[in-house]
Amino acid sequence: MRTLPLLESPPDLLAPPSRALRVALVNMPWARVDSPSIQCGLLQAIAQRAGHECTVHYLNVELAAELGHGMYDQLCDTYVNHQLGEWLFSYAAFGAVGDEAAYFEDFPEIAGIWEGVTGRGLDDLVEFRRRVLPQWLERCV
Repeated sequence: MRTLPLLESPPDLLAPPSRALRVALVNMPWARVDSPSIQCGLLQAIAQRAGHECTVHYLNVELAAELGHGMYDQLCDTYVNHQLGEWLFSYAAFGAVGDEAAYFEDFPEIAGIWEGVTGRGLDDLVEFRRRVLPQWLERCV
């Protein structure tokens, strides 16, 4: 049986940086809000140990507080097959690159899903995508 050789002592992979950086890690929506991000926590510790200033911003928690945890959790848990979360933020990120009608045609069940979550129709979903989320993001940055 072959085994990998072990080092007597680990190499100094975390030598002091030539200059300290300010690093921001962002846990984006639609990450779960019921537990912290182990990834962000580990990366923050590594960056700080390497001599950098590092903060974690939990935008998933911020959006859950804005929408209410019930609505946020329903949007997180139920609709990954429709890429609803990505589609909702795509307008804020890229503008009107795709036709909303085409999305609704590709995923006709979205109307029922949105109504079940919010009690409102597709006009409200478009408003949420085009106005509410972009304004929320502006406040976050």
